[in-house]
Amino acid sequence: MDGSTYVEYMKIALVCVMWYLCSASDNIIGKVVLSDFPYPMTMTMIQLLTTSVFLAPFLPCVGATKKGQYDRRYFFVMILPLAFGKFISSVSSYISIWRVSVSYAHTGTNG
Repeated sequence: MDGSTYVEYMKIALVCVMWYLCSASDNIIGKVVLSDFPYPMTMTMIQLLTTSVFLAPFLPCVGATKKGQYDRRYFFVMILPLAFGKFISSVSSYISIWRVSVSYAHTGTNG
């Protein structure tokens, strides 16, 4: 294995570790916030917005590049349903975190 392959593996490992830490932190903070602010849909919108904002400067750091333009059909057939599914899974996750009586509930759907 050459040096560049090793660097690529380390970037992937770093992204996975950061995803896990962000997801776990989001769920812990979400539980605390939802105890006083019981609005899971608002929490979902904030989480998705902050993910979009903070992901933009992070992706170039790990070498991700934009591959080009997508046509409208691809957007409506692939991207929009995926985005809707992500929104529903995130709202469901926040509802479960809010409703579960334990202090920490970590799920893999919020990352």
